[in-house]
Amino acid sequence: MNKNNCLMCKWEPNWSGWTCGEYKRCSGKCRYPVKHQTLPATYKIFNDTIVRYTDDSGIPSDCRTWEEKE
Repeated sequence: MNKNNCLMCKWEPNWSGWTCGEYKRCSGKCRYPVKHQTLPATYKIFNDTIVRYTDDSGIPSDCRTWEEKE
């Protein structure tokens, strides 16, 4: 997995709890302080919400707003 993803980012969302079902997932809104005009439309982002699956798929890994955690 690429290290430049939400899990390694200064703006990592505050993730919700994991859902139950066949495909467990959680979600969260990116905490970047500016509206997401710089994010490409191909990401799995719905209303600024990022969906994360148990295998950490679905998380953007080449986001232009990514900044490493300190």
